[in-house]
Amino acid sequence: MAERHGYSIEIGPDGFPVDPENPINAWIECVEGPVQLHRRYLRRCESGWRSGVVAALIDAVEYCTHNTLPPLPWIADGVRALGSNSILPKRPGRGSYTEDMKDYVRFIRVFELMIGLNPPTWEESYWRVSEELEGTEYAGAPDTIKKSYQRVKKRMSKNLGRYYVSESGAINR
Repeated sequence: MAERHGYSIEIGPDGFPVDPENPINAWIECVEGPVQLHRRYLRRCESGWRSGVVAALIDAVEYCTHNTLPPLPWIADGVRALGSNSILPKRPGRGSYTEDMKDYVRFIRVFELMIGLNPPTWEESYWRVSEELEGTEYAGAPDTIKKSYQRVKKRMSKNLGRYYVSESGAINR
């Protein structure tokens, strides 16, 4: 038994905590630091990885390394799959990661306008974003901006991990 955060946790022969009801909770509870933060961040990474974004797996590995955490089983499985050239998780739906990110940038800009103190009409927001992004790789006509916004909104309701944005700078193309 080991004392962590004011209560006892049984430690197995491999040095990791034992919790017959939920081994992942036992692993997270033994970690020094903000347990909820670790849990939330790694769930976000897992969602991205299961949606086919390799950068999410890289972020999870870097996060565990930085915080001296042992990798969760899905992280180890993912690294093993990449190392053995196994098939990567398939990206749901059509379109590339690059196209998804273009849609996402357009979505975020419209969303930011609409939650501001003085939001424009929907049509006006598409025009403003179109002008703002002119000359960038995210540029598009107001109708394109509107379609991107609608696509992201619809897809996010089904699969939030599809729009995973890497914090480490890793790119999944």
